[in-house]
Amino acid sequence: MGRQAEYENKKAFLCYDFGHELAIKWFGKDAVDALPKNKAGKIQGCIQWNKCVKGGYHPELYKNSGKIETRSGSIVGKALFRTDWSYSYKAEKVRPVQTLVSEIGDPIDSWVWC
Repeated sequence: MGRQAEYENKKAFLCYDFGHELAIKWFGKDAVDALPKNKAGKIQGCIQWNKCVKGGYHPELYKNSGKIETRSGSIVGKALFRTDWSYSYKAEKVRPVQTLVSEIGDPIDSWVWC
């Protein structure tokens, strides 16, 4: 049947310099500045990206389409999220909720299983 493609998911928070600079590079300064800030002035959000480590057949889409992944070593999907905080009465604490703002490349639905 062949070799299965391997993917790697990564995440960076925008409150740190690395995540902030990477988000500006990929999504632009206007999109990043539109995200909410906390009391300290740090941006509340994160970026996630999916990198194809090894090419091969796509584990989920292979059954339906026979798609072969040939983009080995490149980032195939990027997503920008806004972090909102909501209070959970059941757990009695505040929890973060990630809301998708923008995505580039493959849609997040196709690589969220990784």
